[in-house]
Amino acid sequence: SGAAWRTGSIGSSMRIAEREVGAGHPCFITAEISGNHNGSLDRAIALVHAADEAGADAVKFQAFSMDEILMLRGTGQALPPWESMTLPELYAKVITPQDWFPKLFQEARSCGLIPFASVFGLDSLALLESLDCPAYKIARPDKTQAWLIHAAGATGKPVLVSGLLYPYNGAHGIYCPGGYPCRREDLRLHVLWGDDWLLGLSCHYPHPLAGAVAVVCGAHYLEFHLTLDDGVPTLDDCVNLTGTRFREMVQLVRRAEAML
Repeated sequence: SGAAWRTGSIGSSMRIAEREVGAGHPCFITAEISGNHNGSLDRAIALVHAADEAGADAVKFQAFSMDEILMLRGTGQALPPWESMTLPELYAKVITPQDWFPKLFQEARSCGLIPFASVFGLDSLALLESLDCPAYKIARPDKTQAWLIHAAGATGKPVLVSGLLYPYNGAHGIYCPGGYPCRREDLRLHVLWGDDWLLGLSCHYPHPLAGAVAVVCGAHYLEFHLTLDDGVPTLDDCVNLTGTRFREMVQLVRRAEAML
């Protein structure tokens, strides 16, 4: 709530739209679309439906204008695995046009999914607020951007921050181990055992079993990148789960929950 944000309190649960997320509730599973739409609105809509068919609870987009993202992250060379491109070249390939968002949010809601987004600036935040976005994500590279975390939190909506290393002003920390893709030996999911303020895992290790192990370790939130089963390449293929593999991950998570 807005009050929780102002007091800086951290809770073990939160509410995203009509879903309680936290202890005592089924894990909240999010399909990250990122730039897997390859610049096609039809493909973006197909990804929303693939998330629904795979059993996701939510679908997450990335909301930024080119001006916002370059002001936030600069214009230098992209990091691996995209080091052959500059940051402007990379973001031009993966941007989700802002005029798509009303259609994508409507499509997700018509499927019974909860749509929300990572946010990278005030203009995109205003757009998402106009669509009644129920939560905001701050990406791992931007975890130290206090102004952005504060702006998102000032909406009164839950704020999830990937890679947040300590409780900060009511934001919910999401464990996000490094590497793109993350190596299996670097997952270290056991850290979820001891950090009650960490809500869950943003996973760049593309294996369905990782979700179930994270839930056993205490994750109440999971986020994996989703692509279609059509074999069309995308820039996130090194971390993507196909629709089939995403569905397998969801099934493993639900089986693990039933055993706890």
